[in-house]
Amino acid sequence: MKRWLIGAAIVVGLVAMPIISHAADEYDHQETDADWQHAVDTAPQGVPLDNLFHMAGAGSLAKIVDSPLVPRSIAQLTLDTSGDYKETQGTAIWSTKSAQANPYIRSDNRFDLKRDQAISLWMYFGNKGTNAADGMAFVLQNSEDGKYAEATGGEGLNVWGSDRNSIIGSSSAVAMTAIENSWALEFDTNVNKTVNSGGMADSFDAGPLQLNNTGDYSLDTGKASVVRDGMHIASGYPADAKTYMEHYYKNHYDPDSRSYRSGYFFTMNHTNPKAAGNLSNGEWHHLSLKWKAADKTMTYTFNDRDPKTNQVRSGMDIVSDTLDINTDKLGIGGGADGNVFWGITGSSGSLSENGLVVIDSSDSLGHVTSQASLIDVTQNKKISKGDSVAPGDKISYKYTFNYEGDSQQDIEPLTMDVPLPMPLQWQTGGVSYQKNPAKNENFNSNELNQERIKKAWVQPLDGSNPQAVVTVTGVAPEVKTTTSVAAVTSRFYGPNYQTKLTLPSYMIKAKRTLQLDSPTTTFNLRHSESATITGQLTNAGVPIPASEMQDYHVDAMLNGHAVSAGSLDKNGSFEFTISPKQLNVGSQNKLVLVGADQVSDAAANDRNHQSNSVTISLNRQIGTLYISKLPQNASFIPTELKGHSQWVSRQSGWNLDVVDERGAQNRWTLAVSLETPFHTVGGTTPMNGNVALLRNGYSELLTTSPATVMSKTTHEDDETTHVLQEHWDANNGFELQVNGGAIAGNYEGTFNWQLIDAPQTT
Repeated sequence: MKRWLIGAAIVVGLVAMPIISHAADEYDHQETDADWQHAVDTAPQGVPLDNLFHMAGAGSLAKIVDSPLVPRSIAQLTLDTSGDYKETQGTAIWSTKSAQANPYIRSDNRFDLKRDQAISLWMYFGNKGTNAADGMAFVLQNSEDGKYAEATGGEGLNVWGSDRNSIIGSSSAVAMTAIENSWALEFDTNVNKTVNSGGMADSFDAGPLQLNNTGDYSLDTGKASVVRDGMHIASGYPADAKTYMEHYYKNHYDPDSRSYRSGYFFTMNHTNPKAAGNLSNGEWHHLSLKWKAADKTMTYTFNDRDPKTNQVRSGMDIVSDTLDINTDKLGIGGGADGNVFWGITGSSGSLSENGLVVIDSSDSLGHVTSQASLIDVTQNKKISKGDSVAPGDKISYKYTFNYEGDSQQDIEPLTMDVPLPMPLQWQTGGVSYQKNPAKNENFNSNELNQERIKKAWVQPLDGSNPQAVVTVTGVAPEVKTTTSVAAVTSRFYGPNYQTKLTLPSYMIKAKRTLQLDSPTTTFNLRHSESATITGQLTNAGVPIPASEMQDYHVDAMLNGHAVSAGSLDKNGSFEFTISPKQLNVGSQNKLVLVGADQVSDAAANDRNHQSNSVTISLNRQIGTLYISKLPQNASFIPTELKGHSQWVSRQSGWNLDVVDERGAQNRWTLAVSLETPFHTVGGTTPMNGNVALLRNGYSELLTTSPATVMSKTTHEDDETTHVLQEHWDANNGFELQVNGGAIAGNYEGTFNWQLIDAPQTT
């Protein structure tokens, strides 16, 4: 008994003194710990934790600290004490149902297992790699201890049971030291795989094991093990005896005591273990959790967001799984209340790490949907990344928040941090509330002249006020060169909600005096002639930079209807064609050209974005009937004379086209006569024979009187008839009739073609 009292006194002394020394050294430790400072400096935005979470088992090391973005938003669970003092740390941060500072705000931050839930958070495990310990766990628990629940440090992660007694060989005894009625998802940064470690609490990750003849255990290295081989993610029920597997060893030689000993040690049955890579790599890691109440499943996704940008990411290091949860093991029966506490536990042992947590969002904190929009009010259009706006345009930044009525909490007034990017000239803005316009707040001129607006709302989001809209509107100034307006990220945070909303960068175009020139403004066109329109768009005669030319175009209106003017080249020049069919016949056609940029409104005649107009007259002649192609150098087949009458056929190459532009249902006749009879080439000796016009086997000798070749009624506008190709064959067309007394030689003659705009009447 006396010896027990001395031991107790020693224990009390060891516990009490470090608490005092830690409190004194804590500031110095944080000042000199570069990793801790890096974690705080790079912490993502989170919700303030003061009134929503409770630190359990905190001692002197665990506490809530400020981030550079949001005060009191980082839960410091464990510290890297390797250079100061090595003490087992065991801490937790639990959701609460405690009253808020504002008694009129409805609040319950517990996890309701009877409806779908989503939680998003960030975890930091230090930068010590394989020398880190021991990790953290996400936990759901319905312990009688509530927000004060805790277990043991080291491998227990302050949620699992304690294996610190080699005499008692009972899994139930280990389970009794865990947080009761709980489920845990562990992120283990230290592999506890020491076999035969009775009372050392360093064997939960050991296995598979093999037992030798002497009763000694050793790792079965022939079998792979996710939990034994490195940092891992796994789950289970800490207070369930089936989670732990007991092992008894005997006559094991202990080199520390230089003696043989016997006893018990325990390994843990991990559910769905998955390798997690290097958790302690000096980076924040994101965790998303989604609970499906109907299926009783929890889906987790780890490393799913970039810690620097908060954007969704992909990669080989993403770990995800869907796990079944037996809610009976959490002590939830058939009653209406399905609420349990949720939080993060952490611990360290002989090794340590900086373990920090930031709560990003949780459905238990209230359901809010938020969105941001960027609008060119003058042009009534959305602005996307890389778009251009014109000087004088009003630009509105708008942030909208909608509260969902099934929220467990009301959203306390948010603090907004809204940048006002240069060089816009800010004119108006404010916060408007849907159901309580009496509380609408306009920003004053002094606020609008700052680099950002940072202030709190005056109204919460709740069932009576489900929407708040923050708007700031500025005017794009005149700039000499195209100027970029930077992308902005606005932050909104309060005691139980936070978000960041980003709007893109865009360009303010340099003010231009657009000048459009076209060298030809009058076209007198034949009936079937096209007009080629050319010109150039400049800045008052000075070329527009080629890099900006894609922002400009030419609008063309022909007789009041839009037509395509093609695109501008890098010099601002353009060329396009107006076809005859686009023009009215026999009257003046009016083509109006205007140079413009992308945001021009031709109907409004917006001179800020348009050039002078150029009017071009296009006169299309009335259609006529004419021969467009005549046979040139046509000939007959060279033929050997036989001393008797012969017929000589044509050679190829006879072409004759008739064009009728007068429209359908017009009639015409083509006739031919012999203007100069055939005679020797270069001489006057007449050919002994005649030219005959064959029509369907009947021949007509060609004389100086016109003979009808063909007549036709047109079927369409601008109809072309290829007379000789389409209508002459072996039985139709010219042939020579040579008499028996003909003298050999080369002969030539001339035909006279006549086109009559009516059918032949004879």
